[in-house]
Amino acid sequence: MAGAEADMPQRQETLGLASAYQKEGDTLQSATASIMHIKVEKRFDPELGIVIGERTEVCPMGKRVHAPPKARAPPPPVEPARPAMFGIGIKVADYPPHAVLEVNDLRDPQGRGIRNAVNKGDVLEAINGSSVHDITIEALELAVFGLKDTVVDLLFVSPTAGRQYHVQALRHVPISFALGISLTLKRPFQIQRVDELLDAQNNNVNHLVEAGDILEAFNGMPVAELAIRPVQDIIFGPIDSIVNLTLRSVRNNTTYEVAVKRHLPSAAWGRWEDYGGMVPDAGSSVVSSGIENAQEGEDEGQSNLLSGFGNDDVTGEFI
Repeated sequence: MAGAEADMPQRQETLGLASAYQKEGDTLQSATASIMHIKVEKRFDPELGIVIGERTEVCPMGKRVHAPPKARAPPPPVEPARPAMFGIGIKVADYPPHAVLEVNDLRDPQGRGIRNAVNKGDVLEAINGSSVHDITIEALELAVFGLKDTVVDLLFVSPTAGRQYHVQALRHVPISFALGISLTLKRPFQIQRVDELLDAQNNNVNHLVEAGDILEAFNGMPVAELAIRPVQDIIFGPIDSIVNLTLRSVRNNTTYEVAVKRHLPSAAWGRWEDYGGMVPDAGSSVVSSGIENAQEGEDEGQSNLLSGFGNDDVTGEFI
């Protein structure tokens, strides 16, 4: 037995000692914090066969280990912005048949002007081989708009000549987009209608804004002293770009902010005055956005009607 003990190596052990009560007023946390680690070194004498001594050393206690913080839920993914959209530079009637009202800046695939290739009154029948004879102006806009410097094939019918002809047109006219709200004409600029506000995740957030609330700032820039034209210029912009609106509630006179995206073609804003918002009308679901009326002063009394054909007045859109 003594021989076995003689072979016993020197051992080092660590004891954990805790003082559960230090002084009056201690809490469980403060008492626990007084834990000390004592390093004990035992010496064994092989001749005597006994432990002849101990050497102790108070070791500093390590840092308290805290539970790791709970991971926060990741923010919802932002829908990727679509590339900038471009049109072809002609104006067509809102309702089928989509007759040409004006040829503004039509260009061929090489970028050369071809205003004389299409006549006023000719009807746009197809885009890239797909018929547009009876589709809404909104669907027609989506069919025409595309990436810069790409080419779209247009099929026209001439009522006077009774013939069909194709035109290859270059997409080159920048198309701006708006938010889905309508503002009053004069300061303070109040929300007149809330039709289709979308956040960065394409969620409808109409409930965040109330008709009658006042637009105070746009991306941090105050608009109280601006005229309607500059307000229109800053509201319209690239498709899917995010803007921050600062508004004041007329209900409780508090300010709040809303981040929304531009997603509706601003070229269609003029339809709002006639339709009173995004409501079905004659089979067309209006999906436009912008200012209720972008005219001031002497222009306030002018309507959105354009001279049509015969004795009719026809509204139109640039595409």
